[in-house]
Amino acid sequence: MKERTLKAAATTVFFVLALILSPHFVFAEEGDDELPTGALPGQGSLSRIAIDSDLISADIEIPMRDGQSLAATTYRPKNVTTQVPVVLIMTPYDRRRMAVCFSRVGARSPIYGWREVSFCIVDWRGFYGSRGAGRGVAAMKQRGEDGYDTVEWLAEQSWCSGKVGMIGASALGQVQFATASERPPHLACIVPHVASYGQDFDRYYVGGVLREDYVSSLDRLGFGVGTLVRSHPTEDIIWRGASRSNDDVLKVNVPMLVVGGWYDLDTKAVIDNFIAMKRGAGEVTKSHSHLLVGPWVHETVDQKHQGDLEFEDCVFEAANTGKRFFQRWLFDPEARGLPGEEPVVRFYRINSGQWFSSNQWPPPGDRRARDHSLFLTANGELADSALSAGTAQYKSDPSNPVPSIGGAMLGHTVRHGPRDQNDVEKREDVITFTTPALDEDVDLTGEAKLQAFVSADTSDADVIVRLCDVHPDGTSYLVADGAQRLSYRQSTQSPTAIRPGEVYEIEIPLQITAIRFPKGHKIRISVSGTSDPRFAVGTNVFPAARTQANTLASVTIHTGGQRASRLILTP
Repeated sequence: MKERTLKAAATTVFFVLALILSPHFVFAEEGDDELPTGALPGQGSLSRIAIDSDLISADIEIPMRDGQSLAATTYRPKNVTTQVPVVLIMTPYDRRRMAVCFSRVGARSPIYGWREVSFCIVDWRGFYGSRGAGRGVAAMKQRGEDGYDTVEWLAEQSWCSGKVGMIGASALGQVQFATASERPPHLACIVPHVASYGQDFDRYYVGGVLREDYVSSLDRLGFGVGTLVRSHPTEDIIWRGASRSNDDVLKVNVPMLVVGGWYDLDTKAVIDNFIAMKRGAGEVTKSHSHLLVGPWVHETVDQKHQGDLEFEDCVFEAANTGKRFFQRWLFDPEARGLPGEEPVVRFYRINSGQWFSSNQWPPPGDRRARDHSLFLTANGELADSALSAGTAQYKSDPSNPVPSIGGAMLGHTVRHGPRDQNDVEKREDVITFTTPALDEDVDLTGEAKLQAFVSADTSDADVIVRLCDVHPDGTSYLVADGAQRLSYRQSTQSPTAIRPGEVYEIEIPLQITAIRFPKGHKIRISVSGTSDPRFAVGTNVFPAARTQANTLASVTIHTGGQRASRLILTP
């Protein structure tokens, strides 16, 4: 009985946490007055969106195997009389909001302006038009079964060619994996954006530190995961049980194009998920799956503006690649004279102005290249070699946390992506380490990591690291960050207190990326004890208790000599 109860609890955790989000779909460049960015149209404005005159829209009900029906809207090309493939989108964020994609503005998108296919947008069971079909939070397996029934129903319609593809971001991408794992016969391919399948402790806790912005955003959107996640701050049996469901995605056996972003919420999870499927999913997925990663924030894939930077050469790259992918798998590629398949992996290297191709991730690169180590010095430099022993120190005051500016966040009160960190770096509770102006380009592909020797005068403390690209004008743009709670230095299952004054060696991986630090730029890391609201603010006391008063911590980074802390960059 106890084993069944634990299993049921773990399964419930997985189904609740499996709702990764993004209610926003943006398909044109920023600056289009008619296309909402940020908040989507309110209920009152949905009916006023004028659908492009080349399309016929219709509201329908799609029957499910249990006798319930899901609300859907179809958008079919007006002047096409033959059967055409269908592109399916399943959403928990109100299908009517996606009408903007089929307006005059949305029609400029290579995907949503495509008039050789029909589109079908479906409300998830329990949400909006499908609210009557079941509870709002249902098993992801049921989401997959609903996807199966939807695909097969669409394939039977007189206006469908019998081939169905799927597209969508975040939650809309995750349901594609769930649907494909059920193997509907007429599902031809999937194109998930900024989405992965499965759940584990590391998606909610980084180095033992809660991803506060992420969890709070889930709660604000109505998913209500905060209490559950916060009540399991260690990698306990509930998390281990939830992670067992991750292998369901290996049942997928259709071609897929996975799209990720270097400033996204879970880039590593997206890439790890892709690698796992290339190795262990069905033979079709192994042979015909592709990864595209651009310099994108979670909510603004394909836009020119990302944070404080612009990427003109990346606008609509995901949409154009997606359209080519659909052309290959929804139509007869030989009849269309299409070129060969896309490379297995294509990624954009920030600051290079170039897209790179590889047959794997990480790219094999030059075997002669070695990890580039930059050593922290007591005087705030990042040096090519370790100097004599020294220390650098910061204070961590939980009552006055260092603010988060930019980065892999989602909250509506903060700006995301690559943002200038100068205001953060000027604070007395932040220490920085910076190279001289580079005399040659330095590339980073993958995870940078900080190997540091650290001590504190408390029983616990957090170490937050930001990696920045300092431009010649002094602007310090955030590239990636990471966190480590010292009590979790050895185990996420059984954290232990630190001894005040004792030195500990830790390793902090930073968010995965691909960037070139050009000649004339500088590489910088900043180290602090907090980053609010990106990470939950700790108490600096072990074990932490919600009723416990915050404690000021003095944290020391040891440099040089036998304790040579260093930043490691993989070329």
